[in-house]
Amino acid sequence: MEHMELPLVFFTVLSQAAIGLILINVLFGLPVTTTGSRFKIPAEPQTAFILLLIGLGASILHLGHPLGAVHALDGLGASWLSREILTFSILALLLAIAAGLSLKGKNTAAVWIVAGLVGIAGVIVQSFTYTPPSQPTLAGGVTLIFFIITVTILGTALNSCYAPESKQAPLAGVLGAALLLGLILNLLIPSMWLAGRPVAEATALMNFSSPLYWAHLIISFVLPLVVLAKTKRIPGWLVVLLLLGELIGRIAFFSLAVTTAARIGLQI
Repeated sequence: MEHMELPLVFFTVLSQAAIGLILINVLFGLPVTTTGSRFKIPAEPQTAFILLLIGLGASILHLGHPLGAVHALDGLGASWLSREILTFSILALLLAIAAGLSLKGKNTAAVWIVAGLVGIAGVIVQSFTYTPPSQPTLAGGVTLIFFIITVTILGTALNSCYAPESKQAPLAGVLGAALLLGLILNLLIPSMWLAGRPVAEATALMNFSSPLYWAHLIISFVLPLVVLAKTKRIPGWLVVLLLLGELIGRIAFFSLAVTTAARIGLQI
């Protein structure tokens, strides 16, 4: 990719935020509200659907011919991109149903859980879609690791907007653990690339010399960890900061990985 792909940045981050909202909600056994959150935002199903809808809308802008988006499904047998589009189209349908049921005050549990399972498949498919052979540093599960961290961080943060007081401290604990792990891995993995082949080494140097990389570490991990250490809870404004940090991190993800094409004719 090696250049900024803003449509894919918004699609992957917002879709993973929607998936995280579902999964953390289910794992914590939180009730799915019908009246919205304490911050006057819609209930969980509507919020997840809106996030995914915005993400899907952004992803269409990535296509050379947006009006021909339906043809992206033509390669289901061989293309991870086609599988990604199908998976997230199914997820969007499930969330639309859940949002509709929620608006009517009806039980969304069954649809919500199925949407969570489809969401897990969606993150896995995304990790294959954005692990091109031309970028060896993203192979071996690295992309999936980064995506799972985003799902956990944003999902936990979003659920804090809805959770009762008794769940606030446990959510803050999970978020703190995810932030610490994310910080360690975002420092460790590029450091390991330094000892790799020239493409990996070049990718590491691109990261360590980029303001985007350091901004991501500070905004997504360091500052939130300091806030959690002081407050033991997740303030509403921190959710916005975490979303901003993940968007910056995803820009770095798409723009800083060196491709093998950069070393055509040279050792890779």
